[in-house]
Amino acid sequence: MIRRGFASAQRVAVAEQDASRQGCRLADTLRLRLSISAAKMAEVEAAIAGVGVVDPVKHKPDVRLLHQIGATYCIENAILPWRSMAGEVIILTSRPEDFACHREKLSSQLGAIRWAVTTEAALHAAIRSCANDTLARLAEEKVASEESCRGWNARQAANVTLSLIAFAIASLFAWFGPTAIALFGVMLFWTVANTALKAAAVIMQFRPEAKPAAPTTPHRLPIVTIMVPLYHESEIAVRLVNRLSALDYPHDLLDVCLLLEADDQMTRQALLATTLPRFMRAIVVPQGTVKTKPRALNYGLSFARGSIIGVYDAEDAPDPQQIRAIVARFAAVGPEVACLQGMLDFYNAKTNWLSRCFALEYATWFRVILPGLERLGFLIPLGGTTLFFRRSVLEKLGGWDAHNVTEDADLGVRLARHG
Repeated sequence: MIRRGFASAQRVAVAEQDASRQGCRLADTLRLRLSISAAKMAEVEAAIAGVGVVDPVKHKPDVRLLHQIGATYCIENAILPWRSMAGEVIILTSRPEDFACHREKLSSQLGAIRWAVTTEAALHAAIRSCANDTLARLAEEKVASEESCRGWNARQAANVTLSLIAFAIASLFAWFGPTAIALFGVMLFWTVANTALKAAAVIMQFRPEAKPAAPTTPHRLPIVTIMVPLYHESEIAVRLVNRLSALDYPHDLLDVCLLLEADDQMTRQALLATTLPRFMRAIVVPQGTVKTKPRALNYGLSFARGSIIGVYDAEDAPDPQQIRAIVARFAAVGPEVACLQGMLDFYNAKTNWLSRCFALEYATWFRVILPGLERLGFLIPLGGTTLFFRRSVLEKLGGWDAHNVTEDADLGVRLARHG
């Protein structure tokens, strides 16, 4: 770095200290702070290691070698078996400092190997070009079949529902009085039960509880990945980038993934016309058997860098200090807490009567009902945005159910089921 004139010795020393303290890669810290391209940084890392640089996008890898190792393993460990030359398999990596950990396993499977450096973006692009169908299928089937909706028979459910409606209508004509009383009784029961539950949640707010642990900033800040699924959001894409750029968290520890559907050309063009910060990247989700938000999140999770995974919607305008608050809260509560749900507010609460009603509903739900349900020991139906998970727990659960459009509430139920 110093010999090539990219930085002074002092700046490199400071970056090295910060990277060591924060537990992140020195190369990433230098690249972000010095505004060096990923390709230039790969050249520097290769020169230090005494190996070459390969672009697997321009020079396609051998698909057979990739399938022999497995696309998921390659993504998780930032490696790519590229080609076989002169009796040796060349392995590409975007994390040279970790390659020694994989040498023995790779040698046992592939025989004689040597390695070279590439960029993370090129490595991911090459893997996607060779194994997108596999990755798309994994995104759709991450959740165990017994906990997923993918086996749900929608036609059978519709037939049962229509049969019940027809029976109710026929009963009204045949026995109007008893049927009306029965239907009214069922609706009244559910209304009273729902009101009683909300009343219990409100009452729980007045019960004293142990003072929660004060949020503390951990000695080493974790890498946080924020995933934002987008679909036909071209009009707000630029504003979204500006809002996320305002997040006050070290950029070398922040990983923002904008998830785009393959057929959404409008949003892709809008982002192409925007200069994304270096901690932000667009990930194109390939087409599959379903097109849902949870499927896009599962696909993005495969490429996420962070140990904490957050989810925002395109319309969100998070507080700049929110990520620091989340990290501090996770550090304070310990590993038994797997998920944090942020409180949501309506941005235009005072615009008209309807927006005031929405604002009141949001305030009641997130500040009274959900905390009350938690104190009662009930499961929490999560919202679809401003959610943060410990990655280890999320992957253990299989991520999101790609076939369930109420993936947020479903994930809350599965978190409760698995303790």
